[in-house]
Amino acid sequence: MVRNGKTAAGKQRYRCLDCGASRSGERPDVSRRAELDAFLGWLVGTGSQQGVASLGTARSFRRRTAWCWNITPQIPVTGEVHDQIQVDGIYVGSWCCLIAVAGDYVLGWQWCDTEKKAAWAALLARFPAPTVVITDGGSGIAAALSECWSETAVQRCLVHVQRNVRTYLTGRPRTEAGRAAEEGLWTRKGWAGRT
Repeated sequence: MVRNGKTAAGKQRYRCLDCGASRSGERPDVSRRAELDAFLGWLVGTGSQQGVASLGTARSFRRRTAWCWNITPQIPVTGEVHDQIQVDGIYVGSWCCLIAVAGDYVLGWQWCDTEKKAAWAALLARFPAPTVVITDGGSGIAAALSECWSETAVQRCLVHVQRNVRTYLTGRPRTEAGRAAEEGLWTRKGWAGRT
């Protein structure tokens, strides 16, 4: 087909050179790509739906881009062995998203209701065992690591350790030992005393 002018509405018209059939040029793939670009622009941008909708209302924007909510991103499993992988769970409403990260890249995720052994095992089974895994030290991940990556060294996440210590020490400890630990006066040899 070759271009053959435009319709009264301004759309491109095409004509077949063999049979003479004519049709106006609607390209669903191009339309979908434009809708997805507009949706992502709104989702990660600061503008309103009305501002992103080029020739329509916010309601028409929502109707045209409703299919975009059903897209499930796929991260291909490459089989690459990483030196270290960080794993953690993030709660979103009543769901938990278990995430595995290597450096700046998300390797994969697993949706579940809680951070339990079966959910962690499903995530860990997708990747070859790294040299070190960094975790918050929960019981579900510990059991899954001993089952799936038994030879991998486990490092507790220092941010989680700090949060756990803050839970017990608080910001204003009442006991002298608590105040000493807060101030860093505890040494390897024992209590350093206060001056």
